[in-house]
Amino acid sequence: MKKEDRIKVWEKYDHHCAYCGREIKLEDMQIDHFIPKNRGNYSRWSDKEGKYIVSHGEDSMENYMPSCRACNFRKRDMSIGQFREAIKEQAKGLLKGTAKFQVSMSIAYGLLNPAFDKPIVFYFEKCMNYKDRLTKYIQGRLSESSNVDDYEPNTLALINLLWFLGKVTSNEVIVAKLRIMVDADIKRKKYLSRYDGNESLYDDEYSDAVSTIGKECLLYLRNAKKEVQDENKASQEDFEEPE
Repeated sequence: MKKEDRIKVWEKYDHHCAYCGREIKLEDMQIDHFIPKNRGNYSRWSDKEGKYIVSHGEDSMENYMPSCRACNFRKRDMSIGQFREAIKEQAKGLLKGTAKFQVSMSIAYGLLNPAFDKPIVFYFEKCMNYKDRLTKYIQGRLSESSNVDDYEPNTLALINLLWFLGKVTSNEVIVAKLRIMVDADIKRKKYLSRYDGNESLYDDEYSDAVSTIGKECLLYLRNAKKEVQDENKASQEDFEEPE
């Protein structure tokens, strides 16, 4: 695999293992096939097709997942559901293995807290879905607004952005759209001011609102993403990488 492609996989979840969430270096990252190459009967969502399709595990950016050595070794050719159950069984196995006496004593003294019924949530599942987050954020703003006029600039900008979110799924496309919104008003004024050199003549309330909404949404996503990363870091801070 080309280095630039490895970097793209590495950046999928901000340099974290897609499964356990531990931060990994590029040189230490292993690439897992989300749908295993030798087990191809799992349905998956296809943005291109707009539906769930059955496909063999393939060598594609969509199927590549950044993984630490431990998770990639343990998952092997399992489906994501099988991997989830294997992690639980692995934990339960500690009470039956050669170290069961030590594990039982550690539990009795509160050094270990068994939680076998705790759902296994992978890091990629915890990571933000920009579409869902932003949709709820906009709906909240619209519901709190005292302005009932759908053509009020800020309200209209929010409604139009909500419509756009209904048409896309990619985080990257959503961020690109917000950046375009931020820059659009500036570029519009610069373009029009070429005719007489006076930007102030081309002030537009809706265009200003679009730019402002774009900035506010980018800030919201940035803060929300940091919260998700902090929560995951806190849950992993006592976990030591196996030798």
